[in-house]
Amino acid sequence: MRLPMPVPVLLALLALTACGPPAVVPMDKGVYLVNVRNPQLGYGAPEGAKTEAYQAASEFCAAKGLVVETVSLQMTDSEYGRPGSVSLQFRCVPPPKPGEENAHLTRAEAEKKLEDLKALQAKGLISREDFERKKKDILDRM
Repeated sequence: MRLPMPVPVLLALLALTACGPPAVVPMDKGVYLVNVRNPQLGYGAPEGAKTEAYQAASEFCAAKGLVVETVSLQMTDSEYGRPGSVSLQFRCVPPPKPGEENAHLTRAEAEKKLEDLKALQAKGLISREDFERKKKDILDRM
C-alpha cells in the first residue's frame, strides 16, 4: 500500500519547482517584461519579488553592456489566499557617461523640465534661443 506524500515534503517540492531566475520576456520597441510572484505568506508588500525582478533585469542588461531603465513597475500586495506579485517593464540603455547628468530622462521628467524652462522664458530670464537650445538638449536625452 502506498502512503500519501507528507505535507512538508509536498511543500518543499512545490517550493523547489518555483525556484530559478524569473524569465525576461521581450515585448515591443525594445521593452522587456519580468513577472515575479512573491512567495511570502500573509499580508504585505512584495519587496523580495521587486528585488528579484530588478536583479533579473539588471543581469539581462549587463550581459549586453547596458543598464536598466524602468518603463513601468506594478506591485500587488500579498493578501489572504493571494500571493503578491511584481510586474516590471524595462529597457536596456547605455550607461551614462562620466559627468553626464541624467543621461536619460523619462517622459515625465522631460515634460517637467520643459515646463520649468518655458516658465523661465515667460519671465524673461532666458531668451528664445536659450530656450530652443535647452529644449533640444532635453529632448535628445529622452
